[in-house]
Amino acid sequence: AAVVDLAGTLLAHPLAGRVIRSGDLPFDSEHMLERLRLFLILLLGETVLTAGATMAQAAFDPPTVTASAGVFVALVCLWAAYFGGGEDVVAVHVATTSDPIRSVRWGINATYGALAGLVALSVGNELIISHPLHHGSPTVALLLFGGPALYLVSQAWYYHATTGHAWAERLAACAACAGAAAVAPLLPRLAALALLDVILLVTAAALARVHRRLADALKAGSAGSPA
Repeated sequence: AAVVDLAGTLLAHPLAGRVIRSGDLPFDSEHMLERLRLFLILLLGETVLTAGATMAQAAFDPPTVTASAGVFVALVCLWAAYFGGGEDVVAVHVATTSDPIRSVRWGINATYGALAGLVALSVGNELIISHPLHHGSPTVALLLFGGPALYLVSQAWYYHATTGHAWAERLAACAACAGAAAVAPLLPRLAALALLDVILLVTAAALARVHRRLADALKAGSAGSPA
């Protein structure tokens, strides 16, 4: 039943001879966007709480504090990758598109990928905070860099499918994460975490500029279009 329900959501419950054009249906897109926004905040918050619980159980020493700070920086950057102007772009697009149902449905699908990525990163964070001085391993590298990459590639797909912009920067960050994951097993865990922070800081800064320009362009296009 769960598979049928999920497949129906992904495919919009198609029936032979009874195709529904979602662009023709009234839809409260602002309400659904707010729900998605709150859900993503909850996901990020749970990741912070998980890291906090691990910090509370770990030794209070410089390596653990450094690891905890690095984890927090990474999470703030992932927050900024969307909430640093990205949600404004989505809101303007959904408000002006001819098919807001499709845009929101794709947003829901992308959120599944973000959820999986944050779960993976959360596990990686626990391993680093618990044992910050241990050497890297393929498992830690996969969780530490694969989680953010999955988070970002899910958003990249959504932005490419809807606005056609603000996706290349996310894919570039994913490529950087893939390269870093390849060398991370050779590095101490704190060094791998620092490498992740650098990638995400650059990505968040680049996306903030792109989102600002894109939101302004979409608003200008909406204002200039005939009613």
